[in-house]
Amino acid sequence: MPYLPRLLVALFAHAVDSNDDVKNSARKTLLLVAQTSVKQQYLDEYIGAIEAISRNNNFQVRKTLLLFTQIMVFNHAFTLTQQQIHSLLRVITDLLYDTRIEVADTARVALSSFIKSTAPRLDLANMITRFVNQLAVDGQADHRLGAALGLRGVIESYPYDVPEWMPVALTKLVTYLRDKNGAIRQCVNDGLQEFWRTHRDDWELSFKNMFTAAQINAIQQRTSTSYYA
Repeated sequence: MPYLPRLLVALFAHAVDSNDDVKNSARKTLLLVAQTSVKQQYLDEYIGAIEAISRNNNFQVRKTLLLFTQIMVFNHAFTLTQQQIHSLLRVITDLLYDTRIEVADTARVALSSFIKSTAPRLDLANMITRFVNQLAVDGQADHRLGAALGLRGVIESYPYDVPEWMPVALTKLVTYLRDKNGAIRQCVNDGLQEFWRTHRDDWELSFKNMFTAAQINAIQQRTSTSYYA
């Protein structure tokens, strides 16, 4: 499929066309392409096209690319090399810091999906530390929001489980529930609500004992709720 990289560029251009028929046809074709198994010999060029498209000036193209990438990674999770995984992960994490919140939030969802597909081959501890450190530094609002979205995305990649790293990650996220940045506050609040929605049924039986008393207390103090008591 040597033609695929060039085809991708054209399809993504048409996926945001002003003509609804053209746009819908391009998006349906992209869905089929994302599900197509690409041979390893063509994957580097294929991923190179994805990297180039991720820098497109049209935010709708960038958002559509993230939706495309989720499906593509799921269908190639067992054939991607470590370098290819890192390249695709970089595309997603870079877009967490996009100036358009629609793109950045879609990157959060894409990151969760990416982790579900490739978790055994990722250094999640390092990723979490990077997001936590970025959140702690006063700087550009988009950069801190991107870190919050990233940390939330990692947590949401395990919706019905509590890996050993999650109590610390969740406790760190909660710290910013009253952040001066309204978008960060909203991100954290939504993340906590989603965590409770997916963990509530097994909280007492399975998950509560994985948190220390100090961690539960920190969450309660920030959320003013007894859900986690």
